[in-house]
Amino acid sequence: MRWMLMIALCCPALAAQPELETRLAERDRKIADLERRLEHLESHHTHDEEPKKKKRDHDADARGVWFELLDLSFNLMTVVGTSTSTDDELRGLQIGGHDPRRRGFTLQQAELAFAGALQPYFAAEAYLVATEETVELEEAFLRSLFLPWFELKAGYFFTEFGRMNRVHPHGWTWADQPVALGRVLGAEGLRGVGGRAALHAGWGSLLFSVQNADDESATSFLGEGHGHGHQDEHGGETVGGLPRSERRTRTLADLLYLLRMETSHEFGHWTLGAGASGAYGPNATGERGKTWLAGADAALKWQGHESWFRVQAEFLHRYFQAGPAVFENDPSDPSDDKFFRPTVLHDWGAYLEVSGSPGWNLLLGLRLEYASGFRSGHELRQEDPLRDDRLRISPMVGWQPLDQLKVTLQYNFDHTEHLGGKTSHGLWLGIRVMFGVDGHKH
Repeated sequence: MRWMLMIALCCPALAAQPELETRLAERDRKIADLERRLEHLESHHTHDEEPKKKKRDHDADARGVWFELLDLSFNLMTVVGTSTSTDDELRGLQIGGHDPRRRGFTLQQAELAFAGALQPYFAAEAYLVATEETVELEEAFLRSLFLPWFELKAGYFFTEFGRMNRVHPHGWTWADQPVALGRVLGAEGLRGVGGRAALHAGWGSLLFSVQNADDESATSFLGEGHGHGHQDEHGGETVGGLPRSERRTRTLADLLYLLRMETSHEFGHWTLGAGASGAYGPNATGERGKTWLAGADAALKWQGHESWFRVQAEFLHRYFQAGPAVFENDPSDPSDDKFFRPTVLHDWGAYLEVSGSPGWNLLLGLRLEYASGFRSGHELRQEDPLRDDRLRISPMVGWQPLDQLKVTLQYNFDHTEHLGGKTSHGLWLGIRVMFGVDGHKH
């Protein structure tokens, strides 16, 4: 009886064993097929990256040195709008090299950015910019990575004066450059070939740079000034309508020097930053011409989960020591020549901008600006679009669903002296799109 019971229990198990083995074999076949597909996909997508990784690991093991591509990106900025001023008047109102300077459409820039690092020694960056009129090199420089608390920079770069001069146009919140920066630092921003040393400590940073003063963008120094096709308007003169005098770099006194101190502190969701800048160099009014720049800036930002709020302000002052000049009305008649005595021209300006986002990808902002000066050059200050009294108010609303896409609508209210106290109204719709590996930020 006991044997019969055992046989009865074992028979079903023996009958089910072939079916179980069939299922296990089917499972093993499917697993093997999935593994083959996975290997094929990995080899298809990473066949270029794997040798690079192996080479980098080998190099790092052998010498501790490897190359990294940090950024390869392209950004496009365009704006469309209108104004109650004519296109000729807009050239005196919108003095930034990438500002909308005519009714209708304007290609502000198309920028190609490269950035890489030779770890752990140097990082390199280069930026090429194309507009409707020209293609130019905006920056190209090396930065050191191997010095603790200390950084060296060499190449062609923006002078780190203030808070906005070093920011590329795609990083602007508004569609145009602040008026004070265009006047004091130039339509394209102050930049040149040279070197910079920076000391980074817990309290902040101390920066010192030496650059050539004759870059065409250095309008307060030896530059001619340019605004992408508009340099002919002021190309033969310098500040105040004074004539240019040929002056070459011969000694260390003919270079552009910068000293800047900046600090930043965090308090929970708040970040407070402040800085002070000073610059000195020769100007193009002759051997006795010199220029001093001074500036102060501050920024306060609150960062939430999806919302943020920022207040930023900057003040700039220019002390322009002009040498003597001679104005010839008739070259064949020296008796009608006019002599301009040495003088000092003062120009200053400031902006205050409040911006933020309540969430939902919305941007809101308001910028207030004022610029003025003291004493006229050859051209009356009240008639000079680069030195007259200017008031600008610019509210802005925007939409930014992605870091790589931003749409802004900006209104400009301008009250100027050089247009006879005329008030100008402008409306500008701007679009900025970025493509690339990382999308560089400044």
